[in-house]
Amino acid sequence: MIVSIIMNKNLSLLVYAIILISSCKNEVNIQSENLTNDQILTKVKTWKFEKARSIVNGTASYYERNENDTTMIPFSQCKFNFNEDGTGFLTNGEEAEWPFTFTWLNIEKTKLKMIIKQKLTFTVLWENILINEKKLSYVEFIDHPERLSLSYIELTPYK
Repeated sequence: MIVSIIMNKNLSLLVYAIILISSCKNEVNIQSENLTNDQILTKVKTWKFEKARSIVNGTASYYERNENDTTMIPFSQCKFNFNEDGTGFLTNGEEAEWPFTFTWLNIEKTKLKMIIKQKLTFTVLWENILINEKKLSYVEFIDHPERLSLSYIELTPYK
């Protein structure tokens, strides 16, 4: 019976992960002024969270600005700030600020590695990056002893 419960839990997590990844829309990556992904990322500079669908440590959660939030993270106040030199910071709206560095992992600049320095250092991978001056979306992977997560995230410029 215990084996059946464990298998059902793992199967439901797998199904949720498939739904999460397949819910990523096929969007055209429209770039104004013929800017590259890295130029758009740093030109907009500060990005706020609009939507996050996640599985964190085996628990599904969902955030959408001005609507639902089951994440226990203050996404409505969180922002990423990117600088041209490959540095930046993440803020949570409570005056906490965590510095990070980022590097592109491929020539097309659709994969990014970020090292975020909080009380513990996290390595974050962004893949399937679609970006224009109005929206940034990606799939995020974090594999850390305190946090194992898979997320689909959408950000928009902070004004």
